[in-house]
Amino acid sequence: MSTIAFVNIAMHGHVNPTLPVVAELVRRGHSVTYHTSPAFSKEIEATGAAVRLYPGGDQPLPDPPIPLTLLDGLARTAVGLLPPVLSDLRRIRPDLIVHGAACPWGAVAARELEVPAAALFTTFAFNRHAPSPTAASWELLAAAATRPRNVRGYLRSRGELHRRYDTRGLPLLDLANVRQPLNLVFTSRAFQPGVDAFDRSYRFVGPS
Repeated sequence: MSTIAFVNIAMHGHVNPTLPVVAELVRRGHSVTYHTSPAFSKEIEATGAAVRLYPGGDQPLPDPPIPLTLLDGLARTAVGLLPPVLSDLRRIRPDLIVHGAACPWGAVAARELEVPAAALFTTFAFNRHAPSPTAASWELLAAAATRPRNVRGYLRSRGELHRRYDTRGLPLLDLANVRQPLNLVFTSRAFQPGVDAFDRSYRFVGPS
């Protein structure tokens, strides 16, 4: 059987939909680890997966974030979490890394370790009918003009990621929409806006 590492944002809307999938993988005999914060330890342990805690305890992103602060937060979080996450994953030696679409540190870890990866979209997959919260937009441009500190923070974090890691395939801006050759979408095709725009790399698995 395989060793599968889940690397995700520690927020209810990102973690909870994945738990039945994790439980089923464990039931089928796979070894599953899940990187998360202490707030989700009990729920994940109940699936049979082994919990790996992010350092620093529960540190949620700004809620509700605007696109620019979300971008800044995701890039900064990736810089902080990649060293311990990579250290863990090198010991785990996963056959597959499964990461949230808004979890760039999971995607970079897969690149660094040369491990296949799959992405999780726990609501809709993103396109022009269902825009990603971090896609280029007038709202993002307007925020950049009034929040130079966040712009500088984002650019600084992206520069550090580029210097230290293999960031090929990571979107320049759209860090909440990090795709992989396999993308699991937790809705049905019937409810996905603009569903015909998605190729076969998107698998609509329905709500869990």
